[in-house]
Amino acid sequence: MASIQTPAPVNVDGPDSSPSPRPSSEQSDLPRNYDLPLNIVRYGILVVLATIFFVPIVGTLLTSVRTMEDISVNGGWSIPKAFEFGNFSEAGGRIWPSFKASAITTIPAVIGACFFAAMASYSLSQLRFKGRKFVFLAIVAGGFIPVHIQLIPVFKIMNAIGLYDSYFGLILVHMMRQMSISVLILTNFFNAVPKDLREAARMDGAGPVAIFFYITLPHLKRAISVVVMIEMIF
Repeated sequence: MASIQTPAPVNVDGPDSSPSPRPSSEQSDLPRNYDLPLNIVRYGILVVLATIFFVPIVGTLLTSVRTMEDISVNGGWSIPKAFEFGNFSEAGGRIWPSFKASAITTIPAVIGACFFAAMASYSLSQLRFKGRKFVFLAIVAGGFIPVHIQLIPVFKIMNAIGLYDSYFGLILVHMMRQMSISVLILTNFFNAVPKDLREAARMDGAGPVAIFFYITLPHLKRAISVVVMIEMIF
């Protein structure tokens, strides 16, 4: 029975080719040693910046567990001899009314801004009617009006309709203030939704309202999250 001979390996690179030399340990360590002074400077700057940011936090923590007499006698940066945790309850009692007012105005304003901006963006991006581009430009242009110019007109309007010094009036102001940027963001995201989804839903008998709530709106979770953050911050 004849034996099968395996062919000898063929040198593809030619007879004169030789394997590339591997870098020695000294050559591989050269870039690392070369970057060492730069890394020292870089991390030194980061340590200095971190110290600048953390020093006020440490000072706040030290003064939050001390009495005013202790701070005035021993200084603000001394180690407290006794911890006074009653300061937190006193501060909470003072902050709670402001926090409650912020929650009463912010939560409805965020929900209303997202809801009305989504409906306006859906109409401007999906429905075809005369003056659609003009309405879109008018809404977006309202966001470029400085806040200082809007103060007196908004005050006069709210005072005339009886909503001045009320939660509902403040909610309306916050909700309408960010409507332009919200419509701009959501309209661009609505334009990115494939038309095949809407056409398929329309063939199945879904109307504009059903298409808005069940087809297009679930695709805008990221855009709505951006609108929520903008509304809560500004």
